[in-house]
Amino acid sequence: MLNRRLKDAEEAVRSTFRGALIVLGVCLAGVELAPRPGVHAQAVPTAIAVFNGGLIEYSTDFGVTWHKSTGTIPSGSAGNLRRVSCPDATDCWTVAPFGVILVSHDAGRIWARQASPVTTNLKGVSFSDRMHGLISGQEGVILTTSNEGATWVKRSSGLSATLYNAALPAPGIGYVVGDNGVIAKTADGGATWHRQSSGVGSLLDGVSFVNSTHGVAVGENQTILTTSNGGATWTARSNPATNKLYGVSTPDASHWYAAGISNIVASSDGGHTWHLQASASPGKLLAIAFPRGDPLHGIAHGYDGLTVTTSTGGATAWQPRKSNTTLEGYGLGFTTD
Repeated sequence: MLNRRLKDAEEAVRSTFRGALIVLGVCLAGVELAPRPGVHAQAVPTAIAVFNGGLIEYSTDFGVTWHKSTGTIPSGSAGNLRRVSCPDATDCWTVAPFGVILVSHDAGRIWARQASPVTTNLKGVSFSDRMHGLISGQEGVILTTSNEGATWVKRSSGLSATLYNAALPAPGIGYVVGDNGVIAKTADGGATWHRQSSGVGSLLDGVSFVNSTHGVAVGENQTILTTSNGGATWTARSNPATNKLYGVSTPDASHWYAAGISNIVASSDGGHTWHLQASASPGKLLAIAFPRGDPLHGIAHGYDGLTVTTSTGGATAWQPRKSNTTLEGYGLGFTTD
Protein backbone atom coordinates (compact mmCIF):
# COMPACT_ATOMS: atom_id res chain seq x y z
CA MET A 1 0.00 0.00 0.00
CA LEU A 2 2.85 2.36 0.90
CA ASN A 3 4.59 1.65 -2.40
CA ARG A 4 1.37 2.37 -4.28
CA ARG A 5 0.96 5.73 -2.51
CA LEU A 6 4.56 6.64 -3.27
CA LYS A 7 4.02 5.80 -6.96
CA ASP A 8 0.86 7.90 -7.10
CA ALA A 9 2.66 10.83 -5.47
CA GLU A 10 5.57 10.52 -7.89
CA GLU A 11 3.24 10.50 -10.87
CA ALA A 12 1.40 13.56 -9.55
CA VAL A 13 4.67 15.47 -9.24
CA ARG A 14 5.78 14.34 -12.70
CA SER A 15 2.43 15.39 -14.19
CA THR A 16 2.56 18.82 -12.53
CA PHE A 17 6.20 19.31 -13.60
CA ARG A 18 5.39 18.23 -17.14
CA GLY A 19 2.52 20.71 -17.38
CA ALA A 20 4.66 23.55 -16.08
CA LEU A 21 7.34 22.81 -18.66
CA ILE A 22 4.82 22.81 -21.47
CA VAL A 23 3.42 26.18 -20.41
CA LEU A 24 6.95 27.59 -20.32
CA GLY A 25 7.75 26.13 -23.74
CA VAL A 26 10.64 24.05 -22.37
CA CYS A 27 11.63 20.71 -23.88
CA LEU A 28 13.61 18.09 -21.95
CA ALA A 29 15.89 15.83 -23.99
CA GLY A 30 14.73 12.25 -23.78
CA VAL A 31 11.38 13.16 -22.17
CA GLU A 32 8.27 13.09 -24.30
CA LEU A 33 5.90 15.80 -23.12
CA ALA A 34 2.32 15.68 -24.30
CA PRO A 35 0.70 19.14 -24.11
CA ARG A 36 -2.34 19.62 -21.95
CA PRO A 37 -5.65 20.29 -23.73
CA GLY A 38 -5.77 23.89 -24.92
CA VAL A 39 -2.04 24.48 -24.31
CA HIS A 40 0.34 24.49 -27.28
CA ALA A 41 4.09 24.17 -26.82
CA GLN A 42 5.98 26.27 -29.34
CA ALA A 43 9.13 24.85 -30.88
CA VAL A 44 12.21 27.04 -31.09
CA PRO A 45 12.70 28.01 -34.76
CA THR A 46 16.04 27.35 -36.43
CA ALA A 47 18.17 30.36 -37.22
CA ILE A 48 20.24 30.30 -40.42
CA ALA A 49 23.33 32.51 -40.91
CA VAL A 50 25.22 32.85 -44.22
CA PHE A 51 28.72 34.30 -44.66
CA ASN A 52 31.37 35.13 -47.21
CA GLY A 53 33.50 32.19 -48.29
CA GLY A 54 30.67 29.66 -48.47
CA LEU A 55 30.04 29.27 -44.75
CA ILE A 56 26.52 28.49 -43.54
CA GLU A 57 25.65 27.91 -39.89
CA TYR A 58 22.46 27.10 -38.01
CA SER A 59 21.34 27.59 -34.42
CA THR A 60 18.50 26.00 -32.47
CA ASP A 61 18.81 28.20 -29.37
CA PHE A 62 18.24 31.71 -30.78
CA GLY A 63 21.87 32.24 -31.70
CA VAL A 64 23.61 31.27 -28.47
CA THR A 65 25.44 28.36 -30.14
CA TRP A 66 26.04 27.64 -33.84
CA HIS A 67 26.69 24.52 -35.94
CA LYS A 68 28.27 24.30 -39.39
CA SER A 69 26.09 23.24 -42.33
CA THR A 70 27.26 20.92 -45.11
CA GLY A 71 26.44 20.18 -48.75
CA THR A 72 27.39 21.45 -52.19
CA ILE A 73 28.27 24.96 -51.04
CA PRO A 74 30.78 26.87 -53.22
CA SER A 75 33.88 28.27 -51.54
CA GLY A 76 35.97 31.39 -52.07
CA SER A 77 34.40 34.40 -53.76
CA ALA A 78 31.84 32.14 -55.46
CA GLY A 79 30.58 31.36 -51.98
CA ASN A 80 30.03 34.94 -50.86
CA LEU A 81 26.50 34.19 -49.69
CA ARG A 82 24.11 37.07 -49.27
CA ARG A 83 20.50 36.75 -48.04
CA VAL A 84 18.53 33.80 -46.72
CA SER A 85 14.79 33.05 -46.73
CA CYS A 86 12.93 30.25 -44.92
CA PRO A 87 9.17 30.25 -45.63
CA ASP A 88 8.36 27.23 -43.43
CA ALA A 89 9.89 24.94 -40.81
CA THR A 90 12.24 23.06 -43.16
CA ASP A 91 12.81 24.84 -46.49
CA CYS A 92 15.43 27.59 -46.88
CA TRP A 93 17.16 29.35 -49.79
CA THR A 94 20.25 31.53 -50.13
CA VAL A 95 22.06 33.13 -53.07
CA ALA A 96 25.62 34.08 -54.10
CA PRO A 97 27.70 35.44 -57.02
CA PHE A 98 27.76 33.79 -60.45
CA GLY A 99 24.08 32.94 -60.32
CA VAL A 100 24.45 30.51 -57.42
CA ILE A 101 21.19 29.40 -55.78
CA LEU A 102 21.25 27.01 -52.82
CA VAL A 103 18.37 25.20 -51.11
CA SER A 104 17.98 23.21 -47.90
CA HIS A 105 15.04 20.97 -47.06
CA ASP A 106 16.12 20.15 -43.50
CA ALA A 107 16.18 23.56 -41.82
CA GLY A 108 19.66 24.47 -43.00
CA ARG A 109 21.65 21.37 -42.13
CA ILE A 110 22.46 20.22 -45.70
CA TRP A 111 22.43 22.41 -48.85
CA ALA A 112 22.26 21.66 -52.57
CA ARG A 113 22.55 23.70 -55.78
CA GLN A 114 19.56 24.59 -57.92
CA ALA A 115 19.79 25.30 -61.64
CA SER A 116 20.04 29.01 -62.38
CA PRO A 117 19.33 30.76 -65.71
CA VAL A 118 21.94 33.48 -65.02
CA THR A 119 25.59 33.89 -64.03
CA THR A 120 25.01 37.32 -62.53
CA ASN A 121 25.85 38.12 -58.93
CA LEU A 122 22.69 37.48 -56.93
CA LYS A 123 21.92 39.65 -53.91
CA GLY A 124 18.43 39.10 -52.49
CA VAL A 125 16.01 36.22 -52.02
CA SER A 126 12.53 35.95 -50.53
CA PHE A 127 9.88 33.22 -50.44
CA SER A 128 6.24 33.73 -49.50
CA ASP A 129 5.73 29.96 -49.20
CA ARG A 130 7.73 26.91 -50.24
CA MET A 131 6.49 27.14 -53.84
CA HIS A 132 6.85 30.84 -54.65
CA GLY A 133 10.17 32.67 -54.56
CA LEU A 134 11.82 35.88 -55.79
CA ILE A 135 15.53 36.62 -56.35
CA SER A 136 17.20 39.93 -57.22
CA GLY A 137 20.73 40.81 -58.31
CA GLN A 138 23.10 42.94 -60.33
CA GLU A 139 22.11 44.63 -63.59
CA GLY A 140 18.43 44.62 -62.65
CA VAL A 141 18.26 40.82 -62.63
CA ILE A 142 15.04 39.34 -61.25
CA LEU A 143 14.24 35.62 -61.05
CA THR A 144 11.01 33.96 -59.95
CA THR A 145 9.84 30.42 -59.23
CA SER A 146 6.45 28.86 -58.61
CA ASN A 147 7.66 25.27 -58.09
CA GLU A 148 10.12 25.37 -55.17
CA GLY A 149 12.99 26.41 -57.40
CA ALA A 150 12.79 23.38 -59.65
CA THR A 151 12.83 26.02 -62.39
CA TRP A 152 13.77 29.68 -62.09
CA VAL A 153 12.49 32.16 -64.70
CA LYS A 154 14.39 35.31 -65.61
CA ARG A 155 12.05 38.30 -65.71
CA SER A 156 12.29 41.56 -67.61
CA SER A 157 12.44 44.27 -64.97
CA GLY A 158 13.30 47.28 -67.12
CA LEU A 159 15.92 48.14 -64.49
CA SER A 160 19.70 48.32 -64.78
CA ALA A 161 20.52 49.08 -61.15
CA THR A 162 21.87 46.46 -58.75
CA LEU A 163 18.91 45.17 -56.75
CA TYR A 164 20.27 44.40 -53.30
CA ASN A 165 17.22 42.87 -51.69
CA ALA A 166 13.78 41.45 -52.32
CA ALA A 167 10.54 40.87 -50.41
CA LEU A 168 7.73 38.53 -51.41
CA PRO A 169 4.96 38.91 -48.81
CA ALA A 170 2.43 37.00 -50.97
CA PRO A 171 2.77 34.71 -54.01
CA GLY A 172 1.78 37.43 -56.48
CA ILE A 173 3.09 40.51 -54.66
CA GLY A 174 6.80 41.29 -54.67
CA TYR A 175 9.19 44.18 -54.12
CA VAL A 176 12.87 44.83 -54.94
CA VAL A 177 15.17 47.64 -53.77
CA GLY A 178 18.61 48.78 -54.87
CA ASP A 179 20.93 51.48 -56.12
CA ASN A 180 19.85 55.12 -56.48
CA GLY A 181 16.73 54.71 -54.36
CA VAL A 182 15.20 52.13 -56.72
CA ILE A 183 12.03 50.42 -55.52
CA ALA A 184 9.96 48.31 -57.90
CA LYS A 185 6.85 46.19 -57.41
CA THR A 186 5.10 43.31 -59.13
CA ALA A 187 1.45 42.44 -58.64
CA ASP A 188 1.38 39.49 -61.06
CA GLY A 189 4.00 37.12 -59.70
CA GLY A 190 6.94 38.83 -61.40
CA ALA A 191 5.69 38.94 -64.99
CA THR A 192 5.71 42.75 -65.00
CA TRP A 193 7.45 45.31 -62.77
CA HIS A 194 6.64 48.93 -62.07
CA ARG A 195 9.04 51.39 -60.48
CA GLN A 196 7.75 53.23 -57.43
CA SER A 197 8.69 56.70 -56.21
CA SER A 198 10.97 56.37 -53.20
CA GLY A 199 11.74 60.07 -52.91
CA VAL A 200 15.45 59.34 -52.30
CA GLY A 201 18.56 58.74 -54.38
CA SER A 202 20.38 56.70 -51.74
CA LEU A 203 21.29 53.04 -52.09
CA LEU A 204 18.63 50.87 -50.47
CA ASP A 205 20.02 47.66 -48.98
CA GLY A 206 17.24 46.18 -46.86
CA VAL A 207 13.51 45.64 -47.33
CA SER A 208 10.89 43.75 -45.35
CA PHE A 209 7.10 43.52 -45.47
CA VAL A 210 4.87 42.30 -42.66
CA ASN A 211 2.05 41.78 -45.20
CA SER A 212 1.32 42.77 -48.80
CA THR A 213 0.86 46.46 -48.02
CA HIS A 214 2.91 47.37 -44.94
CA GLY A 215 6.69 47.45 -45.34
CA VAL A 216 9.97 49.22 -44.73
CA ALA A 217 13.15 49.86 -46.74
CA VAL A 218 16.50 51.00 -45.30
CA GLY A 219 19.87 52.04 -46.66
CA GLU A 220 22.54 54.73 -46.94
CA ASN A 221 22.37 58.25 -45.52
CA GLN A 222 20.28 57.10 -42.53
CA THR A 223 17.42 56.24 -44.88
CA ILE A 224 14.28 54.63 -43.47
CA LEU A 225 11.21 54.53 -45.72
CA THR A 226 7.84 53.02 -44.81
CA THR A 227 4.65 52.30 -46.71
CA SER A 228 1.17 51.26 -45.61
CA ASN A 229 -0.40 51.11 -49.09
CA GLY A 230 1.76 48.70 -51.02
CA GLY A 231 4.25 51.34 -52.08
CA ALA A 232 1.79 53.75 -53.66
CA THR A 233 3.53 56.20 -51.34
CA TRP A 234 6.76 55.83 -49.35
CA THR A 235 7.35 58.07 -46.32
CA ALA A 236 10.79 59.03 -45.01
CA ARG A 237 11.14 58.48 -41.26
CA SER A 238 13.47 60.13 -38.78
CA ASN A 239 16.38 57.82 -38.00
CA PRO A 240 18.41 58.25 -34.77
CA ALA A 241 21.25 56.15 -36.20
CA THR A 242 24.19 58.07 -37.65
CA ASN A 243 25.30 55.53 -40.26
CA LYS A 244 24.04 53.29 -43.03
CA LEU A 245 21.48 50.60 -42.23
CA TYR A 246 21.97 47.25 -43.97
CA GLY A 247 19.24 44.92 -42.73
CA VAL A 248 15.67 45.11 -41.48
CA SER A 249 13.20 42.68 -39.90
CA THR A 250 9.43 42.99 -39.28
CA PRO A 251 8.32 40.16 -36.96
CA ASP A 252 4.83 41.61 -36.49
CA ALA A 253 2.74 44.62 -37.44
CA SER A 254 4.10 46.83 -34.65
CA HIS A 255 7.67 45.78 -33.89
CA TRP A 256 10.28 46.51 -36.57
CA TYR A 257 14.07 46.42 -36.27
CA ALA A 258 17.00 47.58 -38.42
CA ALA A 259 20.77 47.12 -38.09
CA GLY A 260 23.81 48.86 -39.53
CA ILE A 261 27.20 50.33 -38.66
CA SER A 262 27.42 50.37 -34.84
CA ASN A 263 23.66 50.75 -34.55
CA ILE A 264 20.44 48.84 -34.00
CA VAL A 265 17.23 50.84 -34.22
CA ALA A 266 13.71 49.74 -33.41
CA SER A 267 10.11 50.82 -33.84
CA SER A 268 7.13 49.73 -31.75
CA ASP A 269 4.51 51.53 -33.83
CA GLY A 270 4.87 49.95 -37.24
CA GLY A 271 7.74 52.12 -38.43
CA HIS A 272 6.41 55.59 -37.62
CA THR A 273 9.01 56.38 -34.94
CA TRP A 274 12.42 54.77 -34.32
CA HIS A 275 14.80 54.71 -31.36
CA LEU A 276 18.33 53.45 -30.75
CA GLN A 277 18.91 50.21 -28.87
CA ALA A 278 21.99 49.42 -26.79
CA SER A 279 24.47 46.73 -27.81
CA ALA A 280 27.17 45.34 -25.52
CA SER A 281 29.32 44.78 -28.61
CA PRO A 282 28.91 47.61 -31.17
CA GLY A 283 30.30 46.97 -34.62
CA LYS A 284 29.34 46.82 -38.27
CA LEU A 285 26.13 44.78 -38.49
CA LEU A 286 25.00 43.62 -41.91
CA ALA A 287 21.86 41.59 -41.16
CA ILE A 288 19.16 41.23 -38.51
CA ALA A 289 16.35 38.71 -38.06
CA PHE A 290 13.46 37.92 -35.72
CA PRO A 291 11.12 34.92 -36.03
CA ARG A 292 7.74 35.65 -37.53
CA GLY A 293 5.33 36.61 -34.75
CA ASP A 294 8.10 36.84 -32.12
CA PRO A 295 9.36 40.39 -31.48
CA LEU A 296 11.52 39.35 -28.51
CA HIS A 297 14.14 36.91 -29.85
CA GLY A 298 16.47 38.53 -32.37
CA ILE A 299 19.91 38.00 -33.89
CA ALA A 300 22.17 40.44 -35.73
CA HIS A 301 25.55 39.74 -37.32
CA GLY A 302 28.16 41.34 -39.53
CA TYR A 303 31.91 41.95 -39.87
CA ASP A 304 34.55 39.64 -38.34
CA GLY A 305 31.95 37.11 -37.26
CA LEU A 306 30.28 39.61 -34.93
CA THR A 307 27.02 38.16 -33.56
CA VAL A 308 24.68 39.72 -30.99
CA THR A 309 21.35 38.46 -29.68
CA THR A 310 18.39 39.64 -27.64
CA SER A 311 15.60 37.83 -25.81
CA THR A 312 13.86 41.04 -24.75
CA GLY A 313 13.29 42.75 -28.08
CA GLY A 314 16.26 44.98 -27.30
CA ALA A 315 14.74 46.29 -24.06
CA THR A 316 18.07 45.29 -22.50
CA ALA A 317 21.42 45.52 -24.27
CA TRP A 318 22.03 43.10 -27.12
CA GLN A 319 24.55 40.49 -25.97
CA PRO A 320 27.64 39.31 -27.89
CA ARG A 321 27.84 35.59 -28.67
CA LYS A 322 30.86 33.43 -29.32
CA SER A 323 31.39 33.02 -33.05
CA ASN A 324 32.96 30.13 -34.92
CA THR A 325 34.31 32.42 -37.64
CA THR A 326 35.81 35.80 -38.47
CA LEU A 327 34.09 35.92 -41.85
CA GLU A 328 31.57 38.60 -42.77
CA GLY A 329 27.96 37.57 -42.29
CA TYR A 330 25.50 39.05 -44.78
CA GLY A 331 22.32 37.07 -44.27
CA LEU A 332 20.13 35.83 -41.40
CA GLY A 333 16.77 34.13 -41.28
CA PHE A 334 14.51 32.00 -39.11
CA THR A 335 12.43 29.02 -40.09
CA THR A 336 8.70 29.53 -39.61
CA ASP A 337 5.92 27.17 -38.53
